[in-house]
Amino acid sequence: DKQADKHAGCFTICETVVSLEIIEPQPKILAIHSVGWFTVAREMGIGALDVITDLKLIHDFYLNGHHQFGGTMLFTFTFSMTAAALHGDLPFGLFTSGFESVKKGFETKQFLRIINWERGFEAFMSLAVTSYALVYTIAGAGTYFNTVLSLIVSSVQTGKYIFERVCLVPPCHETSDDESNTTTDTETSATESDSDAV
Repeated sequence: DKQADKHAGCFTICETVVSLEIIEPQPKILAIHSVGWFTVAREMGIGALDVITDLKLIHDFYLNGHHQFGGTMLFTFTFSMTAAALHGDLPFGLFTSGFESVKKGFETKQFLRIINWERGFEAFMSLAVTSYALVYTIAGAGTYFNTVLSLIVSSVQTGKYIFERVCLVPPCHETSDDESNTTTDTETSATESDSDAV
């Protein structure tokens, strides 16, 4: 009788394990917008405008004798351009990746790397330095226009980077909820299987 009960218990456990339903979380599907010439030209134009305003700021800082701010901006610009060149993104990688993005209909990895590097590092540093040194930069109408334009471009670039990297990423609690729901469903299936076995 004890052996029969033991074997019956083993069969019940095996039936429970076999009847467990494995529920996998559904992958999140993000919509990919089609990329055309306008999108690529816009991103390249904004990046070029940011570089031009940064160079003008470096010129104005050194011209007005503010070497600390000029040196910081020069370091940021030189470091950014050197890193992009070592990655093969400059001078021709930007154009080839842009053409490839238009051809494929979506932004390629190289094109995204170039844009994100511009937004995440150079634009952020330019915004920080320009915001602090605004009062030391303006010496006329030309420097005022360039400084305000640099602030606008850097703000847009930094805002886009933060929005895409922070706001569009699913929060951690959503992932935790999915995992907890999966665990709960599995436990419920196991309980139902035990009830059926009994």
